[in-house]
Amino acid sequence: MSRRACCLLAFALLFSFSASALAADQWSSPYPGVRYLERTTSEPNRIHAVEVDLCATGVTTTATKPADRGMRTSSFAQQYGAQVAINGGFYNTSNYAPIGLTMGEGELWQDSGDGSSFGFVAFGEENEVALSVPSAVVSSPESWMHNIIAGRPLIVENGQVVQNACSSHWCQRHPRTAVGLDSTGRKLILAVVDGRWSGVSRGMTTAELGQLMVDLGAERALNLDGGGSTTMYVAGEGGVVNNPSDGSERSVSNHLGLLAGGATDYAHCCIPEAKDGATGTFGDVPDNSWYYDVAETLYAEGVTNGCQASPRMFCPSCDLDRRHAAIFMARALGLSPLSPAQATFEDVPVGSVGFGEIEALHAAGYVNGCSQQPKQFCPDEWLNRATAAVMITSAMGVSPTEPTSPVFTDVATDAWYRNHVEFLHEACVVNGCSQSPMEYCPADIVTRVEFGTMLVRALEMGSFDNCLPDDGGGDDVGGGSDVGGSDDVGMPSDTGGTSDTGGTPGDVGGVADSGGAGDVGGGTADVDQGGDLGEGGGNYVSASGGCNCRAVPGAGGGTTAWMLGLVLALGIGRLNRRRRC
Repeated sequence: MSRRACCLLAFALLFSFSASALAADQWSSPYPGVRYLERTTSEPNRIHAVEVDLCATGVTTTATKPADRGMRTSSFAQQYGAQVAINGGFYNTSNYAPIGLTMGEGELWQDSGDGSSFGFVAFGEENEVALSVPSAVVSSPESWMHNIIAGRPLIVENGQVVQNACSSHWCQRHPRTAVGLDSTGRKLILAVVDGRWSGVSRGMTTAELGQLMVDLGAERALNLDGGGSTTMYVAGEGGVVNNPSDGSERSVSNHLGLLAGGATDYAHCCIPEAKDGATGTFGDVPDNSWYYDVAETLYAEGVTNGCQASPRMFCPSCDLDRRHAAIFMARALGLSPLSPAQATFEDVPVGSVGFGEIEALHAAGYVNGCSQQPKQFCPDEWLNRATAAVMITSAMGVSPTEPTSPVFTDVATDAWYRNHVEFLHEACVVNGCSQSPMEYCPADIVTRVEFGTMLVRALEMGSFDNCLPDDGGGDDVGGGSDVGGSDDVGMPSDTGGTSDTGGTPGDVGGVADSGGAGDVGGGTADVDQGGDLGEGGGNYVSASGGCNCRAVPGAGGGTTAWMLGLVLALGIGRLNRRRRC
């Protein structure tokens, strides 16, 4: 079971195939992160398999919503925008009701449920994935689960073929469909075997199918609906690649789809890695790590469930894209996902991962996208530190003004993000990527822990206030910098234009960025008078006396109160979860 330590990953996979399987193998790579195999064997059998790097940029999953039951696999793929699709689980042929726990795009099929005869594979919005065995019956899906397909029997466990009793045709050769995961949980394996095709493909027993999945690298695998339902669709290979035994595609209850057409880059794939001394929520966050409290707070506040479900991992060093940064931010702000019938951003379609959160952020005036014509959000582009600063100030409900005492030597005076970056430094949210010289590294990519750290400090979540301890390190991530050494560069769309990535008033949060009545979300105008906080015109002092931040300049210049102070004092509007230092 899993989700997305940041490792640049090359999946150089070694397969050990049986001699009979090597009649003919043809591999292709129709999409980044996706490999397609067409195999003929001497039995004879015709096999089609897809291996998916779940870490690859732009790769995500989808499954059939209850209202769309009874579609052909190719029709499902085309309607949902999937580049790869297979038929799903078993079902009642009279009404297409699935047998076993089933969910599509966050919608639980009301006529489905888990049982001791069925397992399931579940996927989350952040590419979490879990393959549950039949014996592990659950009463309801976990909160992170977004797409679920049920099946039976379990055919591979711990990398070994499961020998099932000869019931329900398990020991007969038929067309088959299977889904599996490798030992890392990062490689998804989909396979179909044609059958009932005399002299060409005889089909497989579930044990033979299990051996195929082991050969393909599966640590655990599950049999799905087969027979005439068995279908695999790969758009980049011409559509339906196998030969359904009915002579044409069968309409089936549900389907599993893979969206991979937007993948462009492998560079930011990471694998969860357990760490010694981690006894808290996450197995890769040691108790003595500087970010332990950050990770625990993000989990407790419902911002993230981690990057892997079991054992639970946080993946602190994994790079963050704009889609998942938006998910983090919406959850941190307590916004409920929205489901408008018409998508605001053409590259974040209805039902896609993060759709509800991005729509909620836009409706509340926090984000406005990376492009206005066409209206786009650029969800799969990596989030750099410049844009992260703009998003964080938007979350804080402020529109920063010209800094009186700028500190960062690598932030140009005319940079569109300058006021945001300098404001966050004044507010003790960030301290830069280097102390000598004082630099911010605006083009570097933000990791999960870095953006999380910014959020908990800016919004003073959990036990955090927005004053940094004076620990002598001078950084906001405990490792000498904000960024942990990332040397990745930002994306072109983050460098200007009418969007939340640069340039114009209101482009980051609409009303929230434009000043005046909307800045604090509760109808209160900007606060720029020194006495409103009651402590030296807005100076922030930590309980330990360790934070030596200067006062935040206000609209009128000089030392004035942070306009946020009044909101914090009154506890009103969208910022009422923060406290003063």
